[in-house]
Amino acid sequence: MTRRPREHRVDPVDAIWLGMDRPQNLMVIEALMFLDGPLDRARFDHVVRSRLLDVYPVFSRRPVPGRGRFGARRARWRDVPDLDLDQHVHEVHLDAPGDDAALQAYVSGFLGTPLPRDRPLWDIHLVQGLREGSAVYVRLHHALADGIALTQVLLSLTDETPEADRDGTHARPAAAAPRAG
Repeated sequence: MTRRPREHRVDPVDAIWLGMDRPQNLMVIEALMFLDGPLDRARFDHVVRSRLLDVYPVFSRRPVPGRGRFGARRARWRDVPDLDLDQHVHEVHLDAPGDDAALQAYVSGFLGTPLPRDRPLWDIHLVQGLREGSAVYVRLHHALADGIALTQVLLSLTDETPEADRDGTHARPAAAAPRAG
């Protein structure tokens, strides 16, 4: 017997963000973080699992629209137990010279593009091949949490030095939990 994935209540404010999301008015928060050197994909995947997915359950949930007459049932978050990290973490290598114009062209290709509603509402792009290091381009739906909380979540993915976290410790304090849960 297959178990149906659990559903969770969407906070009323987050339901507003979900409802306001339109192709001409996306509720997507976008951020770009620059790193001093190249990024190891396996290590980054571990960090995403341990500091994002394991800590903030909403990142492993997709929205399910409300149904019922006159909106009697509000949207819900549905667990995605078999979340495929490769659907959310994308690695790209910019062509030489890997300058600001190349990075801008890459990022601008996603502006105005909605996040798919059939999976959790976030994407991370590991941008390699920059002249000076690498970058992490993140797209998060505003319904996951407010902008300040999401900034803290993103900072929780970073370390102050490249050597941090190699022994299982984390150099930064945990971020405040996003509202949706």
